[in-house]
Amino acid sequence: MKNPKKILISTNKKIQDALDKLELTQEKLLICINESKKFVGVINDGDIRRAIIKGANLNEKIKKYVNLNASIVTEQISEKEASKLITSRVMVLPVIDSFQNVIGYFSFNGREKNFSLISKEITVLGMGYVGLTLSAVLSQVGFRVNGYDTNKKVIRNLKKKITPFYEKGLKKYIIQNNKKKLFFVDSLKNIKSSIFVISVGTPIDKKKTPNLKNLKKAAETVGKSLVEGNLIILRSTLPVGITRKLIIPILEKFSKMKAGRDFSVSFAPERTAEGNALNELRENPQIIGGFDEKSSEITANFFNTFTHSIVHVPSLEAAEFCKLIDNTYRDHRFAFVNQFVKFSEKMNLDLTKIVAAVNHGYSRNDIPTPSPGVGGPCLTKDPHILSYNLSQNNISPALIKLSRSINERVVTHVHEKILTGLKKINKEKNKVKIFIIGMSFKGNPETSDIRNSSSLDLIKKLKYKNIFIYDALVKYNLEVYKKLNLKISSLKDGFNKADVVIIMNNHKDFYDLDIYNYINSMNKPSIFIDTWHIFDPLEIKQLKGIIYYGVGND
Repeated sequence: MKNPKKILISTNKKIQDALDKLELTQEKLLICINESKKFVGVINDGDIRRAIIKGANLNEKIKKYVNLNASIVTEQISEKEASKLITSRVMVLPVIDSFQNVIGYFSFNGREKNFSLISKEITVLGMGYVGLTLSAVLSQVGFRVNGYDTNKKVIRNLKKKITPFYEKGLKKYIIQNNKKKLFFVDSLKNIKSSIFVISVGTPIDKKKTPNLKNLKKAAETVGKSLVEGNLIILRSTLPVGITRKLIIPILEKFSKMKAGRDFSVSFAPERTAEGNALNELRENPQIIGGFDEKSSEITANFFNTFTHSIVHVPSLEAAEFCKLIDNTYRDHRFAFVNQFVKFSEKMNLDLTKIVAAVNHGYSRNDIPTPSPGVGGPCLTKDPHILSYNLSQNNISPALIKLSRSINERVVTHVHEKILTGLKKINKEKNKVKIFIIGMSFKGNPETSDIRNSSSLDLIKKLKYKNIFIYDALVKYNLEVYKKLNLKISSLKDGFNKADVVIIMNNHKDFYDLDIYNYINSMNKPSIFIDTWHIFDPLEIKQLKGIIYYGVGND
């Protein structure tokens, strides 16, 4: 916090006085106080310039032109916390005590070169989770953003402020900035942006190899729109080497320019968790690998407009590798514990409680709890991309493939429990009512994303006629559920006369269920499977007519 003396001015002072004082400070802003020396507002060089243009006299008092709605912070705020409140329009934050006295200010002078980027136009290609959340944050900090997607239905809905998925806080940003700073388009014709961010998906095919078709098209689209001085940032997950070997040649071919000479290129992998993406875009360190030093520097300045932690790596390939290592490692962690699921059950041990015991008070351990598999668009795909990279270089990806296999087998194990349970209660699979609770690939943080979810994997194995589902965000995936002939239900109706109930994710609301009343409404005998150990297994096992299964704790 800085001493405010040099930038304090009374509202009774003249415009000329304010100009003289601004000339002596680097802040380009003055904090205004009244006769009692209490905070009133702020005035900057832009306010004064506009006043003079409208005919203000230099001898006129500044009182009339003070911004009374200026952003301020209290003495309880740290500089780190204050820095998160900075935008292109707020570079100085007065610090006010409880008596409205100005006791200091936080200055972020020196970051102007970053905020000068805000005058530039950004185009983000791909309005999925990665692209849309980034577009929303960029528009919120002041950029003019074009959100581009080839899916015309997605663009039509976004123009109507209808989001294709749920992300906490996203809709608020869309509503605030739609058609003001955020524009949704399905064509880049007549759009001249300074920065292009490619965030299209890179799926894998049936052979578990990366499909780069959409990425190539995106690169062609950008290449046709490039002008000298542009920056292209890759956010899509790619095999190591693809930016240099594939993307840059496409950009050069369609733009008829050269990377490094006429335009800049960098790879900056997306690192957010669905359900908390808007916060993590501002808080998580951004890894940056540039085609050259200039590309890295411009990209860092761009990300510094909304985040405060940059990690430079020496090349495009290093940044691509960072992304793949990140998600592959996380898949390994889950596989480590999931490999013990069957063993724990055979030994009559509760794996969830064992993990809690070895983690408790022991900082060296951070073992995850067992789960019904690992789903989602990243951990189910990125390890296969890294495996592809290793295989292409004659290096065995055995550990990566084994981890993936372990996590994929847990769903098969859950399916086997259902079949075993149905035999025990002497019921035929096509004559039972099955109720699956939780369809998204994870429950916490909350997301509507059902891509590669364990629930969908289980449903594909079941192939039963009478499957009911419940999800807190069911409305975002109605078309998928309809194609699969799934019956959408409330919790009450889903439990009622059900023969099999399976909890498949750990949504926070499930912990508050009146589970015993719900189970009492099921047919008897019946099967209850709690794959996330949400409820005490011992208590459920005492309920009459109920066969209980868990994951690692039967």
